[in-house]
Amino acid sequence: MTREELIILDIDVKDKLHLFEKVSKKAYELKLVSNEAKLIEDFYDREKSFETYLDNECAVPHVRTENVLESCIFFIRLKKPIKWSDEAKAQEIFAILAKDDEADYHIDMLMNVSKKIMRKEYLDVLKKSKDVKKIVEIINK
Repeated sequence: MTREELIILDIDVKDKLHLFEKVSKKAYELKLVSNEAKLIEDFYDREKSFETYLDNECAVPHVRTENVLESCIFFIRLKKPIKWSDEAKAQEIFAILAKDDEADYHIDMLMNVSKKIMRKEYLDVLKKSKDVKKIVEIINK
């Protein structure tokens, strides 16, 4: 689901667009997507369809598209929360990329992340730890 190079800790971003740009650039550099600009567009299209904020300052923007070459989960922890919706701010972001033909896996990744956010012992580590290996282990459980 995730691996060390998909964990981005304590970065500054201004807003969702800036975040999507950073994730898309990294995904393109790692050859996880075929088109960086299209991934930004895909994230925004999903956000327009429905809100991806969950709870506890966590958001789960996600896409399932032919642009994705390898399904995965990015975990991004921001230095400061950003406005995610009219009512919510997010600081921990789980950006899910799923291949178009992996609908079931896409759902599995969403469920996995949702369960992690609900468990205080996991959420505490995700919010505070600098141990990338530990974060990967928790997300992949």
